[in-house]
Amino acid sequence: MKTSAYLLCSAVIAVFLCIVFAGQTLKAQELQGDPDSGVISGSFETDYNFVQDDDDFLMPTLVLELGSVHFELRHNYEERNSGSFWAGFKMQTGGEAVFSFTPLAGVVLGSVAGFAPGLEMELDYGNFSASTNSEYFINAENSEGNFFYTWNEFTVTAGNWISLGAVIERTKVSSEEGDVQAGVLAGLSYEGLYVTAYLFDPDKADRNVLIAIGYEF
Repeated sequence: MKTSAYLLCSAVIAVFLCIVFAGQTLKAQELQGDPDSGVISGSFETDYNFVQDDDDFLMPTLVLELGSVHFELRHNYEERNSGSFWAGFKMQTGGEAVFSFTPLAGVVLGSVAGFAPGLEMELDYGNFSASTNSEYFINAENSEGNFFYTWNEFTVTAGNWISLGAVIERTKVSSEEGDVQAGVLAGLSYEGLYVTAYLFDPDKADRNVLIAIGYEF
């Protein structure tokens, strides 16, 4: 088995261990939607991808939540010069430890066209956070273009404004094959504003860098 496959399996196992930990900590509380359906929240983030041996590009994402109803707009995520629209339902539970679970359905248009089921999960416990964002893109024009995307982060926050952690992802940022990449991250945040830097495969000459700038409201 290739190293990339080991990394991907490790990320999946780690996420499931977090879910098990959450289940024990939350004492079997049921997942439920936001009881206040009038709450509006979300975020806007723009990622700048510094890609080795290729053109750099921006990847903006808009998230809007109306109570428990979750919407997303993404650009250049599934493929460059493509856009996708997502809708789903967010459920969460917990007090000291908070676990959220958001199944999604997406439509992709542009340089590629198709649809995708997706899943977002996040666990926050004290200064520790683990999250995963995955989808399986089904190409409407060519089944050989089907692709599994996943982005997994594990972070520790200090002083409510600085975060350090690890990231494991499989996208098409660096190649058409979408090799699995592992890396480190460091971020700063202040009253909803945040900036995070990601360095992938730091031990390799063809490492890639991503800078994320966003605002949560």
